Amino acid sequence: MARPLIVAMAFVAAACESTADTRVTEDTSFLSDIEEVEHIVVTVGDDDYSVPVYGYRGAMTESEEPDWGGTIIIRILTPQSYSRARWFSNNRNVEIRYDRFAASAAELDRNYDRLSLGQSIPIIHLPGPGVFGAGGRYDEFYSNRAAEVLDGAISLIVSEFEGDHIIVSGASSAGLIVAGLLSMRDDIRCAVIASAPLDLTAHAQFNPAHTHYYGSTEPFDPIRHVHSVLEDRDRTIFIGYSETDQVVSSRYQIDYAEALLELGHSVVLESAPGIDQYGHSLAPWVWQKTLDCVDRE
Repeated sequence: MARPLIVAMAFVAAACESTADTRVTEDTSFLSDIEEVEHIVVTVGDDDYSVPVYGYRGAMTESEEPDWGGTIIIRILTPQSYSRARWFSNNRNVEIRYDRFAASAAELDRNYDRLSLGQSIPIIHLPGPGVFGAGGRYDEFYSNRAAEVLDGAISLIVSEFEGDHIIVSGASSAGLIVAGLLSMRDDIRCAVIASAPLDLTAHAQFNPAHTHYYGSTEPFDPIRHVHSVLEDRDRTIFIGYSETDQVVSSRYQIDYAEALLELGHSVVLESAPGIDQYGHSLAPWVWQKTLDCVDRE
């Protein structure tokens, strides 16, 4: 198989741009070796975005196996943000850290290579704008632009890998991007969304510390775009929530799932235990449902 179109190497500036009332900083020591990670350049409007493709080599190795069935897992990476504003509402400092993932971009890349090789299926990890070494601004992660950028990246990946079945998953804020992709792509055969703020207006009331979502010039609010989710009788959408979630209300997942069901989409809504101190992370559930998606193919 020919070498990919993933050739652009980029280094992101030391701090993500932010809105006037929300200060966003990023620990850029993680990005010191970002040039070792494969990148895709995506053009949206007049802007070019460099998107790191974590786990590319391992995924490519698996796609070259003779028994590969054409299924590609795309996992959207969630920015690790720890905002002191959660406890002090008058302080909107948002610090983006990666210590829960890896010490460096190259180490994370190698970790995700091993994940593909261990599961014997291509698994690609993509960040939205402004995080994990991706071009763009942090506030764009919560906008229509994020889904547009990753839509372009996924199209290039699908073309390069020659895959025909896509599974997409995203938790927390990355779930916004998955919801946006469901309105753009007709080749997603299965999607997994967990603990996502799928109603931004309600979320601003539930967790006022997270109003930095509205730093986006065009915030994407999934519940208001539910009618634009493309119809596909063969696609399943898994939506998970935690009843003890202190970060994102379970109500958003339930309301969004019910709205999709009313429109005739195939949706599986499930409650799962949160594994972190906030009851927010559903990582084991997300992974299990992603594997369930593979079994459905």
